[in-house]
Amino acid sequence: MEYPWKCRQRRCRAKFKSELQLTKHCNEMHNEFDSDQAPVMCPYAGCNRSFKSTDLQIDHLFLVHKPPQKGKENVCAWPDCGKEFGYHYNLWTHVRNKHIREKNPKIECEAEGCDRTFIDKQSYSCHFRKFHPENLVSCDICYSVTSCPLKVNEHKQRFHNPLNTFVCTYCSKRYSAKAGLLLHQRKACRLANKKQ
Repeated sequence: MEYPWKCRQRRCRAKFKSELQLTKHCNEMHNEFDSDQAPVMCPYAGCNRSFKSTDLQIDHLFLVHKPPQKGKENVCAWPDCGKEFGYHYNLWTHVRNKHIREKNPKIECEAEGCDRTFIDKQSYSCHFRKFHPENLVSCDICYSVTSCPLKVNEHKQRFHNPLNTFVCTYCSKRYSAKAGLLLHQRKACRLANKKQ
């Protein structure tokens, strides 16, 4: 299968079958916001840029405020830091742990006896699935997994509620959002076309 549409964001290797999928990915994952809406702000005085995620903020810092100098590619660009590292990964880890965790709200692990904190939901989710699988709760309809029983009920209301108004004409599946139905139908149509 060919994926000709590639994301051009730094450190993102996502590939897609269509331009529409690429655009949706970029809007969801790499979109910037107005400074009063976004959770992560640029720390530089006078720069009012804000971002959806800390990864986008880090990209901005490295690309806009302090381009790498020859021989000093792994220097922290955070204001009043300038610490040097032997490897880019170590620099990136330093920025996340030292600068971003201190300035952004933390997500605390809900597992009993675990005091780990995370700066984003993705890191927390990976940790929880890896180190606390016994605490996972799954939906009894589709087996979607979460760490919180209340979230399972929320999930059921959103995805399995019989009152959801968007119904697939091919298989009668119901969706709470038109976008979910359209995505399902595009996939179903592909399967139907392959059978013919």
